[in-house]
Amino acid sequence: MMNRRSEENVEDGGMTGVLEDYESMIGARKLRVRRDEKKGKQLIATEMYSEGDTVLRERPLIGLQSIESKMQVPVCAKCFRFIGNAELHYDIVSGRCSRSTLRKDDTWRFRKETTVSFRETNIVQCACGECFCSETCRKESDTHALLCTASVPDDHPIVKFKIHAMQTNEIFLLAAKVVASIIVRALKNHKDPMKDYRGFVRRLWWDVVVEGENSEEKEESSEEKEEPSSEEKEIPLRDILCDLTKESLDLLRKGLLNERSESESRVMAQYLTLDFYGRIIGMFEQNQISIDVESPLSVLLRETRHDETKHKLNELLLRAVDDSEFPSLTGTAMFALTCGTINHSCDPNVSLTWDLESSGVPCIELKALRDIQKDEEICFSYIDEDMSFEDRRAVLMDYGFVCECAKCLRGD
Repeated sequence: MMNRRSEENVEDGGMTGVLEDYESMIGARKLRVRRDEKKGKQLIATEMYSEGDTVLRERPLIGLQSIESKMQVPVCAKCFRFIGNAELHYDIVSGRCSRSTLRKDDTWRFRKETTVSFRETNIVQCACGECFCSETCRKESDTHALLCTASVPDDHPIVKFKIHAMQTNEIFLLAAKVVASIIVRALKNHKDPMKDYRGFVRRLWWDVVVEGENSEEKEESSEEKEEPSSEEKEIPLRDILCDLTKESLDLLRKGLLNERSESESRVMAQYLTLDFYGRIIGMFEQNQISIDVESPLSVLLRETRHDETKHKLNELLLRAVDDSEFPSLTGTAMFALTCGTINHSCDPNVSLTWDLESSGVPCIELKALRDIQKDEEICFSYIDEDMSFEDRRAVLMDYGFVCECAKCLRGD
């Protein structure tokens, strides 16, 4: 079974250094990472896991809340913990409070027990609108300082960069966070600014996307297609994506280098090239995992034993929300171990779900779907494994590999 990470970026420190990095991440867990010539990196169980055991819990390495979710669900920009209290989330959904002000109304409270899993936090709000759950998270978010728009005019390149990303593709916002985090380390003379990301495959974004598109076309090659006229011929997708990336990078580069010293600009410039930026975006295209964490209001509705609280929440659900549940935290994220080492299988031995740590920080949890033997590879499914064999193969073409798990070899 080939996987999307089979091409390694050994130029950034070598595979030996990458495996050593993973050893420190794994720590005391019953896991190890090994190198396979065909599949690339593999996550291996060093002891047996029984069905239902938690194999791995991991916080996001980096992520981005979707714009739509950001307007409805206030979370910390650093750790993604829900901020404020349940009453604040209720007021936002009901329209009593706007996302821009986030004023907590302390004149009323839900009746709720300590068993309800919602940890109330402070709201530390930057003048640009970004929110954090604590001063600690705000101070640790060095990347935010580079990308903050609080003290710049509306025509500043960094403002234009964010507007361009929101109008074209949110993946540029995520790429900017990565680039900013690397630049912060480089400016602090970190010996390896790329350490967190060198274990990931970093192919050019337009190559990754176009390769997936071409694979789909090959599947349909048996169907006869009329040759389009000169008026109907479209601009190649690769050119469109490359031009979008150039526009985005030009704005980001101008915004970050604005009023920088010559020495700082020299350090930063090496991470603001089209090739580097395109590969960072391609890294996300191949390795991202969707964020989906249910609203604290949904948890409160499910866990509370108070009829008055249930009635208030159900009334809001019927009145203010089109769906059958409250808005959840959504977005995209990358994980050092899960995205960097775990391969796909249409017959996986672990499932992947979102959960909250006791501290309230969202993380992903991998649980054993069956008994996992010592030295067995840990695999989850990147897609809906209940699809037909033909549909699974077509969807996996977007990832750039053909699955050769036992299920696919049988043609199930």
